[in-house]
Amino acid sequence: MPAYVTGHLEQRLFDCGCKEGMLIASPAGTSGMALIMDDMGVQNADVVIMQVARACVVMAVFPQIINLVCFLMGA
Repeated sequence: MPAYVTGHLEQRLFDCGCKEGMLIASPAGTSGMALIMDDMGVQNADVVIMQVARACVVMAVFPQIINLVCFLMGA
């Protein structure tokens, strides 16, 4: 459900197709997303680029958030 809502939001904000918006917002990995795109007949490199960018942001930001939470809890 969240990928559906976020996909429609991306469709309106960034003028991409509904399928592309939902694929960009889905939490699957880049290799899994390539297989799903092939099954759906979507030929758009932006989806793969956004999945890689999302993975990079997650790897850069989440450890900092966990560190902050541990610091605030006194651990």
